[in-house]
Amino acid sequence: MKARVLAALMLVALMLAPSLAPLAAAEEVKPVGQPVTKIVFKTVTEQTAGITAVGKGEADIFMWSQPLGNYKNIDPNIMENIALIPSASTFYDIALNPASNVYDSQKPGVIILKDKNISGVWLPGLVYPDADKELGTNWVDISQLSPEQLKKIEFNPWGCQLMRLAFQYLVDRTSIIDNILEGSANPMLTAITPTHGAYPWVQDIPENMGITAIADVQKAKELFQKAVEMLNKIYEPYGFQLYYKEEDGKKWLYLKYPDGTEKPVTVHFVIRVEDERLQIGRQIAKWIEDTFGIKVNRIERERSVVTPVIYGTNPIDTSDRLGGVMWSMYTEGWVSMTDDPAYYARYDSAFFYAPLRGYGPNHRVTSWWYLYDPKAYELGYKLYFGTYTPEQKEQLINDIRKMIEWGLNQSFRVFISQNLEYFPVNKNRVTFMVYGTTTGLWSIWGIRTARTVDGQLTILEYSSQGALFMSAWNPVLGFQDVYSEVIWSQVHDFGLYNHPVTGMPTPIRATYKVDIKEVEVPKDAIIYDPVEEKWITVEEAIAKNKTYIPGVSDLIKAGGKAATVVIFNYKFGPWHDGSPMNLADVLGTLAFDYEWAVNDTKVTGQPDPYYDPEIETAISGTLANIFGIKIINDTAIAIYTPYVDVDPALIAAAVNIWPYVPIHLLVAMEKAVVEDPGGKNYGWTDREATGEIAIDMLRDGQVIKEMAQQLKGAMPKYLEGLNIKCNWDARIDNLLAFIDKYGHAVVSNGPYKVVKYDPQANIIELQFCKTYPLGLGYIPEEVLKTTRNNYYINPEPLKTQTPTPTETQTATPTPTATQPQQTQTQTPQQTATETQTPAQTQTQTPTQQQTPTQTQQPQQTAQQPAQTPTQTQAGGFPTALVAGIVIIIIIAAAALMMRRKPAA
Repeated sequence: MKARVLAALMLVALMLAPSLAPLAAAEEVKPVGQPVTKIVFKTVTEQTAGITAVGKGEADIFMWSQPLGNYKNIDPNIMENIALIPSASTFYDIALNPASNVYDSQKPGVIILKDKNISGVWLPGLVYPDADKELGTNWVDISQLSPEQLKKIEFNPWGCQLMRLAFQYLVDRTSIIDNILEGSANPMLTAITPTHGAYPWVQDIPENMGITAIADVQKAKELFQKAVEMLNKIYEPYGFQLYYKEEDGKKWLYLKYPDGTEKPVTVHFVIRVEDERLQIGRQIAKWIEDTFGIKVNRIERERSVVTPVIYGTNPIDTSDRLGGVMWSMYTEGWVSMTDDPAYYARYDSAFFYAPLRGYGPNHRVTSWWYLYDPKAYELGYKLYFGTYTPEQKEQLINDIRKMIEWGLNQSFRVFISQNLEYFPVNKNRVTFMVYGTTTGLWSIWGIRTARTVDGQLTILEYSSQGALFMSAWNPVLGFQDVYSEVIWSQVHDFGLYNHPVTGMPTPIRATYKVDIKEVEVPKDAIIYDPVEEKWITVEEAIAKNKTYIPGVSDLIKAGGKAATVVIFNYKFGPWHDGSPMNLADVLGTLAFDYEWAVNDTKVTGQPDPYYDPEIETAISGTLANIFGIKIINDTAIAIYTPYVDVDPALIAAAVNIWPYVPIHLLVAMEKAVVEDPGGKNYGWTDREATGEIAIDMLRDGQVIKEMAQQLKGAMPKYLEGLNIKCNWDARIDNLLAFIDKYGHAVVSNGPYKVVKYDPQANIIELQFCKTYPLGLGYIPEEVLKTTRNNYYINPEPLKTQTPTPTETQTATPTPTATQPQQTQTQTPQQTATETQTPAQTQTQTPTQQQTPTQTQQPQQTAQQPAQTPTQTQAGGFPTALVAGIVIIIIIAAAALMMRRKPAA
């Protein structure tokens, strides 16, 4: 049986993933067609309409990967015009809110938190909603509550670890994949996807726990009942009790209060409506009611309503957006936007599981209630920022395994499926593109490498409610959704970005040299002091014991020595407003990161308006890996770091510094956030609890202009202590002129700039920036020298259509392209510079997928279109194969499920 299963998997690998077939001797691909000078992004509110528009030539790409079943009912005449680009980068999970904030201070014990300890014993499962608003605290002492306040306590089953684990066994991934996703998915048991290079390292962990693709309902019941009995022993001294009560022939779980009143236990399940998650949520809700006897309040909403609540509020708070209740569960969807090397599983595991490292259940805001375990926190921190030498690869793998095991036992995220999906591309207009072996078109490469018959590209994005973006356009805590990031990643550039095949860092605007050796950090190397608000020497930082600066304490412990020196050489050029980019932008934005990641109050005792705890949690570890910086010349710096990794390229990625916006724009936005012009409560992200509204470069151009005008003649503190020419007032004038011309403040340094934005019509138009230093149609040499068939090519339209006159570009990249491998590195939230670790920030963004489920199995169609050159090339799938692939993909999914079945 096992041999047959593996054979089926090999078959699907050959037919569905031609990118896995090696090319001979790293053959260099030659692009055909016109490089793109104009990109127009539009929206559609229905997925079939997006596919149809591409097939009719009304759009070139529908930037929305979908399961194969969504294509089977499309008119064959339309499908003849479509090539399908494969992707396996989207996945689903259920996030469980572990909020449980009631404790007893009268019993001996300690509740350990990151920022403090609480004396007493925690009462798992009991939650006092809105305690922060009503009582001014996230943690509630039950011994101090009045009888009326006791009645406000609710029971949250996901506040009990054993009940969360029971839910893990309840979810039947096989059923969901077969009946809802139509076989177009792999069952996903951990935070590492089944196709990830690191999955073999952890595959045995869920198997040994008995967690498989098929539900174990009996074990789920046993664990849940065991939890009820355990909790009742804990609750007995306080007069609370959980028990089942029969209603209409069915048993439901109730919570009895000390005064004898009772309330049915209810979970508030936030279910996204745009895609298959609607059906998945409804099915899971039924399983919970049938198996656990818990009532489920199904809150079915679209993305713009729920994401500010799930990711932007204290988890113990109720929300008017959800009908005045505290969320209990959420159907999460994610997109990996880079193709990662296997070792980047360290970031995946920490992002999704480690306390204070991600979003939602393990959010990073220490001023909210948060789930905490000191060992798990330290492990997550180590996986994000810790050092692993090439000799410590096994240690890294073991640490990843520990994080996965802890996450599965805690089960505040229960993963469901890795979706096998396809992007539709119009093969009569698009002539070439390179795509990611896992990401498909979600990474930057598909659009950046695209060629068309006329140099123009129309891209559709999907929005079921017509609203395009889920997060603000600012480079600090914005761009946290796939919809805005797809556009933004073409507007801003990268120092380094992951290769579409190997996942290894590939240089774009920064080359690097890594020297791994212990070396003394020069005394005149510099570091930013956020309290003194100026750049100082490392010698001064050590002499004055400035350990509040990230990294200084570790530098002192290391005797003033670093483990590695990384030299970066930058390819600068003009910003989109015409201002010349230089080291003032690189180091100025790095200083901004120090300023907002350090709470000056701990040093000065005074309020610090330039501090955000979410920024601190996101990047303080990265900043601590910078022991000092030496300016080599106008375009090069040396970074002294304690960081060592299993590959030199990954070391460079960990300390990669590249700004996305010019320092003068960043400071203008900062001024709005700090001063709140017009009485508007600006912040770096939307926060429902505080009423903060994120500053937005697209929307708030006039506000940013007003702030910028006030900055003339006032050099920012972030350049204090640097001997770098800046021409500050000229920069401000350039920004003001740009805003006047375009009506927004999206100034960046990528190949395309935003020339038009119509929020009513949801249209954004980009044009190639003629001053882009790498030239039109630039593709790094390392990307063209692919090692697998991860490209789409179709020269046929060029023979029958006359392209509009544009600059012609050959496959040869510009001379500035020859560089070693390297990539962008970001945490789940990006800050102003590209200094973060290569984890799930934009790499994994909350999102959604697909259309309402079709219950019938995909059937083979009779369509057999004539083969064209594009149908014989690697990459896009010919429509003649679609019917056969539909069937093969179902067989493969079943094979994967059978492969895990013996572990049960």
